[in-house]
Amino acid sequence: MNANIFAYLKHEQQLLEEMVVLAGKQQRALINFDTKILKEIVSYQEVVAASLKKAEDSRVKMLMSWLAISAQDARKLKLSALEEHFKNEELKELKKLRLRLKSLMNELNSLNSLNRVLNNRAKNSINNMMSHFALGRNFLCNVKV
Repeated sequence: MNANIFAYLKHEQQLLEEMVVLAGKQQRALINFDTKILKEIVSYQEVVAASLKKAEDSRVKMLMSWLAISAQDARKLKLSALEEHFKNEELKELKKLRLRLKSLMNELNSLNSLNRVLNNRAKNSINNMMSHFALGRNFLCNVKV
């Protein structure tokens, strides 16, 4: 059973790493106002997020059967609480994996927060430009059409 939990966690790690890469690409697309690439990134993020959700659900089911706990308890279970079920090399690998997952989550959270700020700034800039033109009092040139 220990090998299964490692397989699930490593799969989730790979998906989180992909989400971090995508968040970085999203940031560059937001900075460069590249809407074409941004749409592609967002659609791929949705696919990876759905895969991550499936992986999490599979891990929860495995934990439920292995530890005979409810789904709610399995979702709340921290990796540090699982450490008591491992020894020696497996314990070292679990701790290493836990720290890596924590690092990835922090990095993803940071990137997503910055991307949210960039997205809001872009949205505000576009709204300001549109309202400037929509008021009708501002002329781009002194020509009556």
